[in-house]
Amino acid sequence: MREAQNTIAKQEVLAELPRKIAVADLTAAEEEQFGGGEEKGIQVDLLFDVFNIPLVPAKLQKPSKPNVSRTFKEKLISQLEEALGTQVFPEVLDQMLEMPVNKEVEKTLSDLVANVLKGGVVVSKSFYFKSDTRPVIFKEVPSGKEYGVEDVFSIKTTENAKKELKERITDKIGYVGEKFIKVYNFIADQFLQPNITFNRYETENRKDAILTHVRPVFYKIKKGEIIVAKGDKVTPEQYRQLLTMRKMLNGNRQLINIVGVFLVSMIIVWIVTFVAINHVKVFPKETRDFLFLLILMSMFLVGIRMYDFISEALEKSFPFVQSEGMLFSYPLCAAAMIVSIIFNVETALVISLLLSLLAGIVLGNNFGLFFYFLVGSFVAARGVANCKDRITPVKAGFLVGLINAVIAGVFTLMNEQVTISIASTNLLFAVLGGLLGGVITTGLTPLAEIVFQYTTDVKLLELANLDQPLLRELMIQAPGTYHHSIIVGNMVEAAARSINANSLLGRVAAYYHDIGKIRKPLYFVENQKDGENKHEKLAPSMSSLILISHVKDGVDLARKHNLGKPIIDIIQQHHGTSLISFFYQKAIKLREKAEANKGSELPPVNIENYRYPGPKPQTKEVSLVMLADGVEAASRTLTEPTPAKIQGLVHRVINKIFTDGELDECELTLKDLHQIAQQFNKILSGIYHRRIEYPEQAGAEGAKERVNGDTDKRSGRNGRDSQPRVGEKGKENIKRLGLYRG
Repeated sequence: MREAQNTIAKQEVLAELPRKIAVADLTAAEEEQFGGGEEKGIQVDLLFDVFNIPLVPAKLQKPSKPNVSRTFKEKLISQLEEALGTQVFPEVLDQMLEMPVNKEVEKTLSDLVANVLKGGVVVSKSFYFKSDTRPVIFKEVPSGKEYGVEDVFSIKTTENAKKELKERITDKIGYVGEKFIKVYNFIADQFLQPNITFNRYETENRKDAILTHVRPVFYKIKKGEIIVAKGDKVTPEQYRQLLTMRKMLNGNRQLINIVGVFLVSMIIVWIVTFVAINHVKVFPKETRDFLFLLILMSMFLVGIRMYDFISEALEKSFPFVQSEGMLFSYPLCAAAMIVSIIFNVETALVISLLLSLLAGIVLGNNFGLFFYFLVGSFVAARGVANCKDRITPVKAGFLVGLINAVIAGVFTLMNEQVTISIASTNLLFAVLGGLLGGVITTGLTPLAEIVFQYTTDVKLLELANLDQPLLRELMIQAPGTYHHSIIVGNMVEAAARSINANSLLGRVAAYYHDIGKIRKPLYFVENQKDGENKHEKLAPSMSSLILISHVKDGVDLARKHNLGKPIIDIIQQHHGTSLISFFYQKAIKLREKAEANKGSELPPVNIENYRYPGPKPQTKEVSLVMLADGVEAASRTLTEPTPAKIQGLVHRVINKIFTDGELDECELTLKDLHQIAQQFNKILSGIYHRRIEYPEQAGAEGAKERVNGDTDKRSGRNGRDSQPRVGEKGKENIKRLGLYRG
């Protein structure tokens, strides 16, 4: 398959393809459509370029001083050699320094050279024209004028042209003397170069233009058929057959390579993803997340392939740019940053490994670039682990750029053919790659938040602003709920930090967990004024429906205001499947009273009508909101909130929620519950701290405290889903869990 046209085949070549192949016989096609005979096929005029511009200097200058130094002579010889393109001997220079030079001689010499060149000069007529009788066309440069030449053998060769030029110089300016005639002949000879060249490119283009209208004639080659026998000369027809077979084999091989790379990539992705799902707890498992990661990886892999093509093209145009060096500037680290910001560092490391490995395969199994991208992506993922603003990715990108520069510098020094310009360019590309990664991350992350409804820490900080429209509406419509939510947010944040949960998500979600109460604020005790309780006139079942509806209303408002899935989940789960015990007990008492009045048995009260629909908390953050919500609400029933009473209340509420099984589906441990209880005690003790009683107000404050105490007790009995006190059995459970210290 390596035999070239008109060479002797070193071995026998057989058709290797598994099926018959069709080869275009262009000669037969040409004969069919353009006729045959001695001159078979298409006849295209041979095109030659003719340069009629004489390359004679406009002015021949000589030094003003005839006696010059040796150094000056050497410098002048060097300049003349560069101008003439040939060696100048010292004796020739001496003659040039003494020869008379004037404008008339210059013009005469220039005209003589131009006249000799006008007819055309070639190196060898036999080399260009041979015995071919095909028409010849001359094309003047730069005018582009074309004309046919009938007698090509009348064109002068270089040897004949120089002989003619010497005769004309002697005839025209012989008066200067024989010594100077030799110098003029020497100078003129250097500029009398062949000015006719065969334009093969244009000739072939004109032939191809005609061939586009030729209908090819095909013939078939069977598998195993001998194309070239050993020792035979490769004819143009056989060479065309070899090219056709090679093209088809290369096409099949390229297809096999593409399929192979695709299969290997899919196997790698499947293995890494399978391991991550089963052994990396925080790895995303939702379909939406897989779709996002697939799109992100595909985008960066397609981008690096296009980047590779561009770098190869630039390498041909700029000698100081290497294609591999330019790949140092590809911002693959941006993918790691985006995944780290949206999900977590662990997921970003997994995606970094996958992307770097696949990038190395796409770039021709380049292990060096695989290592380069892997280290940069790992640094990038860690650099944005605590991203709280839009500028953090750019800072992380600068750090990645510095690390990239170190690795690129090591790779560059390992190259023996490196130059200073290439090394500095590679370092610049490496730093640029990190900075581009930061900029791209800053631009793409908000887009991912919008399209895929992701909630990043940056977005959470924006939602934490108390000037958000939804929070302002909550403050106006339900001020009691607003105040309750702020306190719950502080409690959740402190507890989350103590157990390594997401404190930012917990605090922001706590701000919004009760936004559903905006729809019916006066049906919740914290928003009721003057002791008026709207539930006194409602049936227990209706009251429970109103309380339960605030979860659904909250989810609707959260979706309307694009709060994000994590916050929506917390709103939906923060009550779990807990029982609204006050109205459930009230319904039982009303049923018993009705049975006593009628004297007959009534249907039992369905407990499921008094439970929140759930689901139960699935994450630590939801559990913290549930615990803080219950503890803060119950703390308002304390008449004298001393530290001891607060501690006992916190333990009772946490134990009640735990024993009801509401925490069964989250990852909280008993150790976590201890830490949470301590943080709740600290926050509530700070809120309900004792104040100094001023003597003149002691009596009035005491009376007011008694009134407020009665009101609080009444509100606690008739209010929202407050928790009942735990009896002796409950105390035993608290002691068993280690939460009760009273």
